[in-house]
Parts: sequence; structure tokens; C-alpha cells
Amino acid sequence: MSPEPDPQARETSRLWLLALGLRRGWDLRRTGVQRRATYYGAIAGLLLSVLGLLAGTASLSWGYSLGVAGVLLSVALMVPEWIRLHRSTIALVPAAVPKVRTAPAGGALVRLPGSVAESGKGLAVVWDDIDEALPTSTAICRWRSQQTKLPHRISRLAHEIIVSSPRREGLFNGALVRQDDDLTAETLTAGGTLNLSRTDYFSLFCSNYLTGRRVLDRRTGSELVDGAKLFLRDGELIPLAVSSQANAIGVSTLAFSADGRLVLALQGPGSASEAGLYAPAGSGSADLRDIRRFSNGERALVDFLAGAMQRELVEESNIRYRDIAWTEILGYFRWVKEGAKPEYVGVTLLKLTSDELAGRDVRFVETPFLQSLEFDGELDLIELRKNPESLSALEDRFRGHVSMPLFMSIRALGRAMGRDDEMARRLADIAPR
Repeated sequence: MSPEPDPQARETSRLWLLALGLRRGWDLRRTGVQRRATYYGAIAGLLLSVLGLLAGTASLSWGYSLGVAGVLLSVALMVPEWIRLHRSTIALVPAAVPKVRTAPAGGALVRLPGSVAESGKGLAVVWDDIDEALPTSTAICRWRSQQTKLPHRISRLAHEIIVSSPRREGLFNGALVRQDDDLTAETLTAGGTLNLSRTDYFSLFCSNYLTGRRVLDRRTGSELVDGAKLFLRDGELIPLAVSSQANAIGVSTLAFSADGRLVLALQGPGSASEAGLYAPAGSGSADLRDIRRFSNGERALVDFLAGAMQRELVEESNIRYRDIAWTEILGYFRWVKEGAKPEYVGVTLLKLTSDELAGRDVRFVETPFLQSLEFDGELDLIELRKNPESLSALEDRFRGHVSMPLFMSIRALGRAMGRDDEMARRLADIAPR
């Protein structure tokens, strides 16, 4: 039986959701008036008209005339802008998710089992040498707080892209962490540096999440932006170092209970990318909360990633940090359907058994994005080590509803056990018993 919800906690969550809703509205309106000189000109005209009317009350003959002219001018400028803010001049048209023809710098293409071979929708780019070097890497990541802006041709359409999207409900403009460099095995093995900067969710939504869509001018039908061209050039991935996208870092950790049961989350209708599919119970994006532990703007890369994964796990799975035994970083990929954004996967062992986890519900604040939690999933680690490229080790009831982050996490775990006996011995702790 599920525990009774704490009324005070639920009321706090409701207030938090209300504040989040107000913030969403403010974020959207603020985005809508950015880069609109006529809108601000109309406001300035209105202020001048007020000054003119005040001058008129002081018996200055020109005051009322200036005031009336100012009002008429401001209205003439503001009304069209107001209409533009609420009636989009663009159309978002679905397009096929492009297929990457060649993987850069020794990379390989990995496809989600069961996905359409001709489509890039279930496709990821991986590097075996990066995955091998990542768990024990001494590389650091360096943070700079300046935000990397989207190109003007995209940012000027940001408001209209958001309001035209069927996925706009539940969006708010949270601050995220952008990966500025391409990750290489040399960076990881030589203790190199990976540069990070600030981005935000609206930038991610209007760049990486435009994959599979084209932005058209409603009046002329001409193409304004093609999401595929933001990350692909002649079938090859554009390097992150020169990419104009948000490229927010994604993190996912495959959590196991102390008795070897898999912890999964069924994505709700408010999920931006994988609604209706199962994902690792700690899956999301790195954000500014994960930067707080940086010292002098730097931190060990694996520590930063593990911290972000654990934060997502705590938030989504309704557990506490003290319930986590350890987290290991396992792999890296670029997710084609998400504009080839950088993604990291790991594995986490919990101190609690599946019985101790049973009955926990999704946190109230997460209900727009998560539908339910599963604490008793089965994953055959012996079978996974033998065949990490398939989903044969996963329990039947989940196989038809697997998200890309879940598959890539399972695959990375199987390959890690296959190439490293010490890793396999350590991961033996999560074998079902």
C-alpha cells in the first residue's frame, strides 16, 4: 500500500507548481519581446505621451497635442506587435529525422533495436575509445557563466517557434549546462579540459529540438530554418566546437536496488522527447545546481557527471542522497534525434531493496513529466554481458517501450562488463538475489 501523502509537502508542491506556472508565462513573454525595437519604441512613445499630457495640464499649449500624437503613435506601433506576439507568422512542418551517413573521428552508429533503419530517429553516435577511457578519466571540466547565444536567424523566431509547437505546455526557461568542446579519448586519458558554458531550455527547444521539423514563413512558404541543417553538413555531424546549437548536456543513470532490481520511470505526456517510453529513473539535463561544487570554475569531469546523474535520480525517484551507494560513469554518445546533443550514461547502486522502494510515488512536482515509477524491473546481467547490443536481457514488459537513453545505458553497462573484469566484479553487487 502506498504511504499517505504529507499534506504540508503536497501544499508546498502546489505552491511550487503555481510559481513555476507564473515563471513560464513570464519567460515566454520576455522571449516574445526580445529584439523587437518597435515594441519598445511603442512603450517609449506611450511614456512621452504621458509627459505631453502632464505638460498640457500645466497650461503649456503644445502639451495636449504632443500627448495625443504620442498616444496614437504608441498604439499604432504596439497593436501590430501585440498581434505578432499572439498570432504566429511561421509554421512548424514535420520532416524526417535525417540519418547520419558517416560518424566522425572513429565513431560508430548505433541504432535502437526495433527502430526504422532508414530513419535517424533511433540513432546515436558512439566512440568505443571514449567509453573505455571515461570511467577512470582524470579530465576536468571548466565552467564559464557567459551564455552562448543562438544565431540571430533562430533567436528572432524563438517566441514563435515555442508558441507554434504542440509541446509548448509545461515549458519554462531553466538554465542548463552547454558542452562547448568535442569529447575525445585523448582529453580523457591525458587529463585534459572540457569547456562548459551556460545555455537555457528555450535555446535547447529552438535548436536541438528542432530536429525533424522545418520552420516556414506562413505568407511565402519559404524555409526559414531546417532543424537538420543545424547539426548536419553533407551527412556528417558538425563538431560541437563550432556548433550553433544549445547542446545542453544530457545525463542518465541506470539505478539498481540493493537486491538487483531495475528502477525505471515511465515518461508522461509532458516529457519533451520520449513521452510514453521507459527511461532510467535518473534521466535529464545538467543544470546550474550541478555547477555549485566547482572550485575556481573547475571540477573533475566524472564527479560533475555523477553529481548531475544523482541529482536527477533523487528528484525523479523520490529517494534521498543517503540512499545512494555509488555511481559509475559508463559512456558517452550524441543523440541524433535531439540534434546530436551530448549525452552521458552511468550506473547507480542504491542501498534500499525493491521492497523498501515499493509504493513510492512520483513527486508531485514531477507529475507533468513522469507518469509512474517501476522499482522491480529485471535485467539479466549475464545475458547482457554476452549480448549488449540488443535488449534480450531486459524484461519482456519493457522491451516495446524503451527510450534511447534507457537503451544506451543498458548497452554501455553490458559493454563495460565485457571489456573490464574488475568492472564486472564490482557490478556483480547488483546481480539479482
